[in-house]
Amino acid sequence: MKLEWRNCFKCGYEAVTQQSHCPRCRKIRLRTAGEIRLLGLLLTFLGTILLIMMSVITVIYAGLIYAPRTPGSSIKFTGTQTDIAFAFAIFAIVLSIGFFFTLAGVWQMIFGRRNKVLLWLGIALGFTLLIGGEVFLALIQTVSEK
Repeated sequence: MKLEWRNCFKCGYEAVTQQSHCPRCRKIRLRTAGEIRLLGLLLTFLGTILLIMMSVITVIYAGLIYAPRTPGSSIKFTGTQTDIAFAFAIFAIVLSIGFFFTLAGVWQMIFGRRNKVLLWLGIALGFTLLIGGEVFLALIQTVSEK
């Protein structure tokens, strides 16, 4: 092993060292900047693929929902407004996850280190979307029952 800058994501230990495991927490493998950049490339690729695929699915789904309004169309959407809202809420969550994967990956490629702020923002967004989605669905169900 050669002497390189290494980082422990768990405890934040940083040093120029040959050690492969963190001397503080002893359980986490230290990563070099090059390894983190490579993982960032993978994360960016996965996030971009997720964004592209989910965007295509969203457009296709929206086309299927609004197709019955087109004269002569044989496609009939039989779901309720709640079904539509639920589907688009899931699409929004998946798109948000793809966005954060891409953003975190680009950060890792540029700086050669992981960003804990992006990690916690992504987790907070996920919980916010889940709780907000539940509230949104409850509101839609209340409105549709009236």
